[in-house]
Amino acid sequence: DAGQAALLVQLEPSKLDAQLERLRELAESALAEMRTLVSELRPDAVEGEGLVESIRRDVDRRRADGITVSFRFHGPGAGEAGEPHDLTPVLSAAEAAALLRIAQEALNNVVKHSGSTEAEIDLRLGGRPRLEIRDKGIGFDPERAGAGSGMGLAGMRERAAEIAWTVEVTSEPGAGTRILVERMAHEGGER
Repeated sequence: DAGQAALLVQLEPSKLDAQLERLRELAESALAEMRTLVSELRPDAVEGEGLVESIRRDVDRRRADGITVSFRFHGPGAGEAGEPHDLTPVLSAAEAAALLRIAQEALNNVVKHSGSTEAEIDLRLGGRPRLEIRDKGIGFDPERAGAGSGMGLAGMRERAAEIAWTVEVTSEPGAGTRILVERMAHEGGER
């Protein structure tokens, strides 16, 4: 509250900059979470505009969060004048919705934790479908980011498991983060 802030300025002015930076980070984190929650209120958005366009729309919205996201799509219709809206031969509606939410949560993590202002998304739907999200941020130790890390990674893994996909997180302090989401290979070949 304002009284505590005034007291902090009087008693420990050297800590004010750090406290203001922490408040800015918390505000950015809350804004990113709210954007995701608002987008989740529209569960039919992926069905209506397609996964590729839904990801592109989210990527455009991320500029307000202070990050630039490059998005590459490889698959049916890629490189043609018309964007691929009907990916049903490749993805089910449940897969498309889960992949969008996973991409959104990964980008939320970039905003909240990475310290990076750039990220990349690569969606491949030829062969074994996969979604990859990368940043060049501060990274972390995935082994230490277990249960106490909030819903981010755990939520991504749960969503992926619900659609029979896997999530692999590769990161280390100072080296950025890579999240690879792939459809599980089924016995007898690809699905």
